[in-house]
Amino acid sequence: VGEPTPGMKLWRGIKLGLGLAIAFPFILALIPLWYVHALTEKARGREPHPPPWADLMPRRWRQARQERERAQERHRLAESAPPPKVAPVPESTPSTAPHPTLPTPPPDLDAPGGGGMALVTGGGKRLGAVICRELAALGYFVVIGYFSSRFEAEQLAEEIRAAGGRAVPHPLDLHQAMMADSLFNDLERTFGPLRLLVNNASVFLPTSAETGAWGTVDEILRINLLAPFWLTMIAARRMAQRQEGGQVINLGDLWGDRPLSGYSAYSVSQAGLDMATRSLAREFAPRVRINAIAPGAALPPEEGQEAKGYHRMLSRTPLAVHAGPEAVARAVRYLVGAEFVTGEILRVDGGRGLV
Repeated sequence: VGEPTPGMKLWRGIKLGLGLAIAFPFILALIPLWYVHALTEKARGREPHPPPWADLMPRRWRQARQERERAQERHRLAESAPPPKVAPVPESTPSTAPHPTLPTPPPDLDAPGGGGMALVTGGGKRLGAVICRELAALGYFVVIGYFSSRFEAEQLAEEIRAAGGRAVPHPLDLHQAMMADSLFNDLERTFGPLRLLVNNASVFLPTSAETGAWGTVDEILRINLLAPFWLTMIAARRMAQRQEGGQVINLGDLWGDRPLSGYSAYSVSQAGLDMATRSLAREFAPRVRINAIAPGAALPPEEGQEAKGYHRMLSRTPLAVHAGPEAVARAVRYLVGAEFVTGEILRVDGGRGLV
């Protein structure tokens, strides 16, 4: 092929110009659309995705922007944390109170948490909130993942910090679980390495043979099975690359072992989560331990949900008592320290699985 003729060069220039002229209006319209998206996501309590043109910026600009965002997050946490309560001590007694400039006491590296980070999905209320308090007491820096419970998550974080623990709320949309790598990158840059993932978030919706709809089935399987499965894979992959490893605890249900009438999709999701726990535990051993807890009658249904089934199940439980969420929190504490346990489905159901 010889040198291009002036005519060929002219034709190439015309094609390039036409391409730019056609693409320019779309690019121009993309900028305000992205800002509308960003404002909408922030109004819903979620972080917007980076703009499409972020990857086109020079690397040093991207790094500078990320450093500014991390500095703003650290500043926000320092301002929102309550000042430590320093009790007066006699002059002859050495003071053991934390330094007044620290928002919380330094991490206890000898505690089960070891000062590492724990992410709890659906951690803003109910059972998730109890687990967050337990992990904070064990020395973890707790990231309280929430979707629609922003107020509850912020209140819980303030409560944990006031008690001397370390916690921060963080928006988490399990419909976007494919962005797990980006999520863990952001969290670890700001709060340190992830040591524990607790997949607690779930939805409990009926799907009877007569009224089951595709949208409901898709929602149940996406939130209860696909999201925790993918989050566990990505988290365990990162943990396995570090010497200290890590662990994952999945919150399942006793209905993963037996079908619940009228809730077939829910039962399928819980059975799948049990198998995911055992399968991934084998894949990522020995660096990462992966276990599950299958609670029984630990919490009554939320307001507006059917409570008759809960009380009927409670009446058929051999121990015949409402254990409360603290029973599940104690199971979490056990698994955190059980260094020779992996792939286990720990049933905290009062013996309901026996009958």
